[in-house]
Amino acid sequence: MGLKRNLAKILSSALAVTITFSTLGSVPVTAYAQENAVAKANIELNGQYKTNLSGLTSDSVGEWKVTDEGLHSNAVDKGDSFVYSETKGTNFVYSTDVTFKNTNSGAAALVFRAQTNNKDCYVVNLDANSKKCKFWRWGHNKEDQRLEEDQLIDEKTITTTESNKYTLKVVAIDSWISYYVNDELVASTGDYTLQEANKGQKTVYKDGSLGLLNWNGDMVFQNTYYAEINDDFTPLLEDINITSSTGTVEKKTQFVPTEPITIQYVDNDANTVNVEVIKKSQSAVIEITDENDIKYSDGKNIPVKEGKNYITITSRITASNGLEAVLTYRVNVHRRQKKEVYYNELYRDQYHYSVKDGWGNDPNGMVYYKGKYHFFYQFYDDIIWGPMHWAHATSTDMIHWEEKPIALYPDANGAMFSGCIVIDEKNTSGFFDGIQGGGLVALITADGNGQRIKLAYSTDEGDTWTKVDEIAADWTDDPLKDAAFRDPKVFRWENKWFMVIAGGPLRIYSSDNLKEWKCESTYADLHTECPDLYPIMADDGTLKWVLSRGGRYYKVGDFQEVDGNWKFVAGDGYNVSNSDKDSGIMNFGADSYAAMTYYIKDFGTAANPTLPEEIVEVNWMNTWDGKGEQFCNQVAQKSGMKFNGTYNLNLKLGLKKDKDGKYVLTQTPIKAYEDLRDTANKIEKNNVTVNENSDLLKDFKDDCYEIVSKFKPQAGTKKVGFKVRTSDIESTDIVYDIDNENLSIDRSKSGIIINDKVFAEKNNQNVQRNDDGSIDLHIYVDKASVEVFTKDYTV
Repeated sequence: MGLKRNLAKILSSALAVTITFSTLGSVPVTAYAQENAVAKANIELNGQYKTNLSGLTSDSVGEWKVTDEGLHSNAVDKGDSFVYSETKGTNFVYSTDVTFKNTNSGAAALVFRAQTNNKDCYVVNLDANSKKCKFWRWGHNKEDQRLEEDQLIDEKTITTTESNKYTLKVVAIDSWISYYVNDELVASTGDYTLQEANKGQKTVYKDGSLGLLNWNGDMVFQNTYYAEINDDFTPLLEDINITSSTGTVEKKTQFVPTEPITIQYVDNDANTVNVEVIKKSQSAVIEITDENDIKYSDGKNIPVKEGKNYITITSRITASNGLEAVLTYRVNVHRRQKKEVYYNELYRDQYHYSVKDGWGNDPNGMVYYKGKYHFFYQFYDDIIWGPMHWAHATSTDMIHWEEKPIALYPDANGAMFSGCIVIDEKNTSGFFDGIQGGGLVALITADGNGQRIKLAYSTDEGDTWTKVDEIAADWTDDPLKDAAFRDPKVFRWENKWFMVIAGGPLRIYSSDNLKEWKCESTYADLHTECPDLYPIMADDGTLKWVLSRGGRYYKVGDFQEVDGNWKFVAGDGYNVSNSDKDSGIMNFGADSYAAMTYYIKDFGTAANPTLPEEIVEVNWMNTWDGKGEQFCNQVAQKSGMKFNGTYNLNLKLGLKKDKDGKYVLTQTPIKAYEDLRDTANKIEKNNVTVNENSDLLKDFKDDCYEIVSKFKPQAGTKKVGFKVRTSDIESTDIVYDIDNENLSIDRSKSGIIINDKVFAEKNNQNVQRNDDGSIDLHIYVDKASVEVFTKDYTV
């Protein structure tokens, strides 16, 4: 398609025998307005062009004329030439045949859900020469009327026909839009099996006018029909259930009729499954096929291998005018490994949470609600990163977890990137009318063509979610106009909701209802991912605010109104800049990223703070940084594991003043870990002298343990510490260098070296000894990880 976009206003008129021209009325003189000051013409319809569209109006770019073949359009070397109709649709199937008279140039397109001014619409096309398809959302920026073209798919090549005739068809139901060419599914919003790359959009156009478009081509349109989709005529499904006569099916995932993909886990003994389809319309015809295109007329005894198995369910229904509406659903039936495999894997941590199968990264939506901790996180059913979902687990102690079905799937707005969950107990959102105590509201980054914040809410403690159609905040409306607009973390303070958001530069937003957000302040030079902002009562009784920069660095200061806007104001020793030296180090280990705290309650007001007893955070135990390579994607591949996603210890946060009067963050493992101690078999050494030849621990052997230690070096001592996970050739070394006052973790000999550029490098931080000259090391060793705390948990 050309760059020129003549999306002009539909002219309302009856069918005319003659062609009447008119020009657009007075418009501001902009490049766009001048481009659209073109004549419009009504198109005379007769039986030679078969259509049920009414009031067709063309622009004067190129020629549109009804002939004995149909609606002939010639716009060779003219750019975009449009036809609009008075016909409007909300949920519908819309189709046309197009025959290319010239197969060397031009493209034919369906235009639909065009808004009042026809500037904002969807367009699907087919190129006559390349036989490639595109799918756009066109819109205009509210501020400067600049055209925004969001490509919703990568170009797809379809099979050439000898007749040069093709049928273009869209099925649009709410936010789900499917595009078929000659019955081949080209695009389906949210269906990442067609394309993994994120191609999202802001708030979906829900209705509008129908039209046609010819770009630089010579073609004939024929059989242009639409049919409204309603309760009687619909290909939508009520539900899809997976059962098995050979094994166990896990708890059912939530089914959303207008989303194309769900994941259903089954145990290893379920080597075949049955697919039960519940139709909205009994007239719909269902076809079920497996990955090998084998059809199952009764949906029974479908073989499934270990791992993922995509089963396709096609629903077809035919309207009275012969138009067929088709929807394509997919269920990923993931057959588990044998039960004895899980949590016995060589590199499976035991007291750290990890994803059971597949990939997990950023913690999301962490909330304590009605006696349970809810832990959501970024998920994809593979061992490397892919289109993001939200997985879900619950716990009463943050150590023992119950797996829940996948909570949120990619959709028309994009993949489900990181976000948070709050308790809307006062029903500020209006989502919980009549429900005592409100419910949960998720704020999710939808990723694709930039990033935006969408909402979902739950009335059943997070078991099921209702997504909200309207986007709450979009990067194009942000003052910084930076497409990195993600990872919202929301809290309540002074009877308002506040949101820190970044991915690139930090911003702070406010809202009264969680649905409409106002930008309070921006920090163009302070870049971070996964920001968090929370108040802590310091050890001196002062309330201070901590700005977490994704668990890597932090700043301490105040959150207050400055000149009518809420801002984070850095305290002594910190600075609101991107400089790491002006931040505290939150974690010097490479594998700790995307920290998030649990939402517990409203923080109250400055006059009456209502802080929770504990503010607890957790990090993803991995990192993207690979100095040119994506380290995290290599972990499972190099280690041979079928899971890739483990999380650091849950840490209680605090603030204390150091000897220079600067507030520093403390991160202390929660008390619940002490309940895991095997005190009956502990090894305890007090007031012993050790040297480089000491073998005090020579008889100890284990792979999950805790070390609590304090060293008081004598004169001449150079280094103290521990070698853990040792063999004749392997060890992980935790070393405090006394002369350099530096604590390091060296894993260059820690078995499989995932990445020479990251994994084999020492992780270290300068740490002054305690006032009495001692060094304390509190170490947690798990089957595949080491975490070290020192300096009264400030490091």
